[in-house]
Amino acid sequence: MESGTVCDANIGPAGKKFRRRLGYFLLGLSVGMAFTFPPGSPWVLTSFFPLYGACLCILQARRNLCVRLAEQGLAESPEGGTTQLEDEVALRLKHAARDLSAEAGLWAALLAGLLYAFRLLA
Repeated sequence: MESGTVCDANIGPAGKKFRRRLGYFLLGLSVGMAFTFPPGSPWVLTSFFPLYGACLCILQARRNLCVRLAEQGLAESPEGGTTQLEDEVALRLKHAARDLSAEAGLWAALLAGLLYAFRLLA
C-alpha cells in the first residue's frame, strides 16, 4: 500500500489554506483559554477541545486530506464542490483519515497536558 501518492490527496490549495488558518486560530484560542483559568485549575484541560480541532486542521492541511470528505469517499474538485472517488482510493483515504484523527487526538492530549503543567508551574 503506497502512501503519499498524488491520488492520496482529497483537498486543493484553497482547502489547505482554510484548514491551516483555522488550525492556527484554534491553537491561539486554546492557549488563551488555558491562561484564563487560575494556575493548577483542572479547567485548563478544557483547552483539549480546541487543541484537537487545531491539530486536526493543521494535520489535514499538511497531508492534503480532509477527514470529513474521506469518510464520505469524496474529494474537492478544482471547479468547486466535490467529486466521488474510486472505491480503492476512497478506502485508502478512509483509513488514512482515521489514523489522522487518532494522531490529532494524541497531539491534543499531549499539548493539553503540557499547557496544564506550564500553568501549574507558572
